[in-house]
Amino acid sequence: MKRRISAALLALACFVCACTGTPKTGGVSYRAAAQGFGGDISVVVTVEGGRIVSVIAEGPGETSGVGAVAVSTLPGRIVENQSLAVDTISGATISSTALLSAVENCLIQAGLDPAKFKGKATASQGRRTFSADVVVVGTGISGMSAIVSAAQNGAKVVALEKQSIAGGSAKFSLGSFMVAEVEENRQYHVPWLQEGDTLTAALERWRNFQSRSQKPSQYPDYERVKFHFIQSMFTTNWIQQLGVSFIPYTKIDSFGMAMISIDAPGDETQLRAGRFMSFMKNMAEGMGVQFIMEAPAYQIIVENGNVAGVRARSPQGEVEVRAPKVILATGSYSVNYDMVKQTIPDMYAFYSTGAISNVGEGIQMALDIGAVLYEDPFVLPAWPCPAKEFIDMNPQALVFMHESSPIKNVSESSYYRLMVDRNAQRFQNEGGHYAYQVLNMVYNRQYPYWVLYDNLSPQVAAIAESGIPSGKVVKGNTIREAAQNAGLDTAVFEATVARYRQMVQQGEDTDFQKDPQFLKALGNSGPFYLIETIPAGTDILGGVKTNYDQQVLRDNGSVIEGLYAVGSMSNRPYYNQYYFSGSALTFAATGGRIAGAHAARK
Repeated sequence: MKRRISAALLALACFVCACTGTPKTGGVSYRAAAQGFGGDISVVVTVEGGRIVSVIAEGPGETSGVGAVAVSTLPGRIVENQSLAVDTISGATISSTALLSAVENCLIQAGLDPAKFKGKATASQGRRTFSADVVVVGTGISGMSAIVSAAQNGAKVVALEKQSIAGGSAKFSLGSFMVAEVEENRQYHVPWLQEGDTLTAALERWRNFQSRSQKPSQYPDYERVKFHFIQSMFTTNWIQQLGVSFIPYTKIDSFGMAMISIDAPGDETQLRAGRFMSFMKNMAEGMGVQFIMEAPAYQIIVENGNVAGVRARSPQGEVEVRAPKVILATGSYSVNYDMVKQTIPDMYAFYSTGAISNVGEGIQMALDIGAVLYEDPFVLPAWPCPAKEFIDMNPQALVFMHESSPIKNVSESSYYRLMVDRNAQRFQNEGGHYAYQVLNMVYNRQYPYWVLYDNLSPQVAAIAESGIPSGKVVKGNTIREAAQNAGLDTAVFEATVARYRQMVQQGEDTDFQKDPQFLKALGNSGPFYLIETIPAGTDILGGVKTNYDQQVLRDNGSVIEGLYAVGSMSNRPYYNQYYFSGSALTFAATGGRIAGAHAARK
């Protein structure tokens, strides 16, 4: 059944300004700073005759390829348009908001009325029209694979990307590909891996992974999983033929499936996956692919019952790409919290660590012309995470999330701490596999969950203190006082802490088998902080139904000719609720390769 789903884009705007003014020849310059994602973003704004002459910005802590793009791009837009109402950088909301706030502060110092600079910048409202054989919407790994594959197979390709940079979420991943070296793909094995796997054994291990999901489901579709296991080595071989290499990562006996990591030539300041995405974009442009950036698509064109292209909006006005084949690769809806709540009622609370652009518009565009959703969607788990309200107040709260700290060389992961449920009792191994922890938190249903912190550095303690007004962080000078302030049973919590101290001292967790490396000693004196902790995820396991060629299906199983969905747009068949590391890139790249080749057929 076709479903209409509301869209709500997450906007984070937490900043603090401090500034001074200094004169400069040819105008007067003013300085300001605002809290970005990775630290202060500072600006120097020069004003003369009531006009903004120049804006110079620095944000050394902002993420390369995301916040750093806002720092380098927005100043020119502000000066060119004499406006603060310029389009911000998709995926870099915090950095963009901070920079604009700092510039506004400088205008106030200059005695100017910021309201006069908040009129929308004038842009051409004309429609630009392009023609192609294939239009790909989205340039993450599934989209980029589809783009290159279609171009290789002779198609004229136009790519639409709503952000100002290509690469999607994959650009910031570790670049790990899960592979299955089985007899059915022997000619494409990686020579140095030599795992000697069998399709039967790989599928059995996959069944064992999915059995940890704690909830029955009609998925995975094991015939489709089998197909993609075989195709995994075709895909890695295809990528290698493009000029990219892989390096060893893990063997089967490490986690249960072999993984290799992509290694592309390019800018060494990027992660390997980022270099790969840049490499693919450069290759695509060399094959004549036209990329239209900052152009979010909003409608699939249908004429006489046939797919005929895509409409998008850009700062320069409307964009229309006429093409008989449309490949949607816009990602899921992990930051559309209304949509998550509507489709996944088991998630009592949730925070997305996925791309801020994942709001579900591609899924909605497909639904609008007859596509149907997969049943029983779920989140692709990440780690336990501070409550969203705390992060909304201060994005640096992510210092308390495993492998997600925005502060260089500083991390206070919950893996090293004691976690309790609302009954003040431990309920899981806090250092266990992230997917298993998230599933436990969802189905244990004894929330709110709290993580106990002590011995924090002054910098991290200040971050914790900033969350107290949200009600998601409490403080106590003693264990009892902290428990009281969190509404926990003080006697039970003190007993839980005493038991945990005992196991830390003996170096063995006999209750939940936590790895000794994560058994961090608790101090005897405060302050102690309890931080409410919730499940986090990077993606949604769901999307619209497709066949093996990634063609989108209607409710009756028929194909919507000319329409394809790849990557997180259609990833439900492979999982129940238990994600396996590296599989997302494998399934996405494989689906994109297959869809691009199929769409290129005349």
